Amino acid sequence: MKMKHWLAAVLPFMVLTATAGAAPYVSSNIYEWVQSSARANYFFNKRVMHYGLTEDGAIDPNVLIVPTLQTYDDVAIADVVAKRRWRGESLAGYDNLVGEAAYLRIDLAAGTSTLERADDLDSTWSTLTTTFPQRVTIIKELPEKSLERKFLEAVLVYEHGHCMEIAAQTKKVLTADDLKRLEEHERGALAAGAGAVKEKARKDDVAAAD
Repeated sequence: MKMKHWLAAVLPFMVLTATAGAAPYVSSNIYEWVQSSARANYFFNKRVMHYGLTEDGAIDPNVLIVPTLQTYDDVAIADVVAKRRWRGESLAGYDNLVGEAAYLRIDLAAGTSTLERADDLDSTWSTLTTTFPQRVTIIKELPEKSLERKFLEAVLVYEHGHCMEIAAQTKKVLTADDLKRLEEHERGALAAGAGAVKEKARKDDVAAAD
């Protein structure tokens, strides 16, 4: 249900500036900016991101649901339009395209990210087209300097530091079982973080030796 209505819940917090063609203003109280490339700005919604739930309704902290947002510049918009034209897809409303909203399902245990839904957005934040790619990405197999890997790693860093906040956004009332699951998850995250620090130090030593 959260996935079905997330656009209606969060897009009112983004406002277009009055200048035609200007980039949309995105509230930093709602969205966490991660990075900007030459063609787009990348954000995730820190107020709507939440954990998964098991069949019996308990929090599953190994599953993270993350609404994301990209806002495009004119070149990126032209590229999207050109690709749609080449594929013979409808261009209705695409003269007013401003970006894309998407929904990621991150499996923290498996280290994968699934792009479950993507919506092209116009300047009124209405959806032009919705797709359900179901594309699975293995995070560690992405190039270390790729925009996608940097974005996903930023989401994971945020999750590590905001477990209880995200849990509260998942369920209004946390049970004893929920709290136990979260405690175990945080212990595992600390251990993983220590391992990552050691691995980075090893790589740095190898690079220095070369």
